[in-house]
Amino acid sequence: MERIIENSHFLLYIGALLILLIFYIRRKKRIRTFLLGGTSGLASLVLLHLYGGVIGFTPTLCWFNLAVSVLLGIPGVAMLYLAELFLT
Repeated sequence: MERIIENSHFLLYIGALLILLIFYIRRKKRIRTFLLGGTSGLASLVLLHLYGGVIGFTPTLCWFNLAVSVLLGIPGVAMLYLAELFLT
């Protein structure tokens, strides 16, 4: 059962990554959109790491969380929170 939950966790992130890739492809200024989304996601992850104790979610700054926040932006960080909330 635990393996199914772990795999659904990764499938959720892969699905979101595909949706955002389609969004980036349709944009005219792709690089600027990607950089803006990545920096906003990274900033939100760092802010949650520092001040997330207020809401009870302080994500660690590991490679997986950094990759999710840079690739998916703020929605990726929100999915990290929701995954922590519902899958643990």
